[in-house]
Amino acid sequence: MARDDERELKRRKHSHGEEKETRKLPYGAKELTKDDYEGYKEVFRRYLKDKKDIRLSDIGSSEAYARFKSFVHKW
Repeated sequence: MARDDERELKRRKHSHGEEKETRKLPYGAKELTKDDYEGYKEVFRRYLKDKKDIRLSDIGSSEAYARFKSFVHKW
């Protein structure tokens, strides 16, 4: 495979424009998204405290949102 073809293949695999593959979760659970912040704020608060030793009240809203996006990705 030519080097340009390899780059194109990697680019397509990591494209952000593609729809994320839907996973089938057990017990009828729905996939968590970055839009679920308010509904999962308490779980997120516990995660920050227990795993990161950070209090949600000690960080700004933009940092909290960025950390929630990371949390969603790990979830």
